[in-house]
Amino acid sequence: PMVIYSAQREIGAKAQQFTVIGYDVFGGLGGPGAVARGRAIEAARAELGADHKLGLALDDRVPLGTDAYTVVGVTQGAVDSGGNPLVYLSLPDAQQVQFQQDNRALVAARAANLQRLERAGYSAEQAARLLPLLSTSGDTINAVLITLAPGADGVQVAQHIRDWLYFNVYTTAEQRQLMVEGRLARKSAVLGLFRALLIVVSIVIIALIIYVLTIEKIRSIATLKLI
Repeated sequence: PMVIYSAQREIGAKAQQFTVIGYDVFGGLGGPGAVARGRAIEAARAELGADHKLGLALDDRVPLGTDAYTVVGVTQGAVDSGGNPLVYLSLPDAQQVQFQQDNRALVAARAANLQRLERAGYSAEQAARLLPLLSTSGDTINAVLITLAPGADGVQVAQHIRDWLYFNVYTTAEQRQLMVEGRLARKSAVLGLFRALLIVVSIVIIALIIYVLTIEKIRSIATLKLI
């Protein structure tokens, strides 16, 4: 399970935008690919990893919500599709920063969802595992990341999830295609337009320079031909 959302906070005496990624730090997916300085998050609470673009150093204290988090790792080049730096938190910390609901409301919502699952025929253990997928309170997540075992049929796994859990399933290639054709399409078009304009302007400037130099040398060229 993981959560991802954009945020803006006062960091380093100025307002900065960044994207928060919350993931299961104990063997889960979604964490930083590499840490340039420090280490990855190892505790379930109060630790934070951030990209160097935020200007944070190791052991800095970053206030998010009602708590302060200690920077334990700094990444290099970890940004979202818009260029905003990524901030990594444990899943519970990321949910708390995003929602910050009253604890009594969270307990009541959790109990109601457990009753729904038990009435649907799930055992207590199964209900506890499915609870994060059904909660609409501070336990809400954005996605569930899955790594297939060697030899597993990805098509069958995806179809099973669609049929029995009623969730959308996307492979890595499909996610990349959605990003390229969706969120990045307009930005790519704008960059392509600027590139085309720069090429046209460069061609015109070079052509004018060649033309001017040729005009200046016409008398010398004519004299050379006459000789």
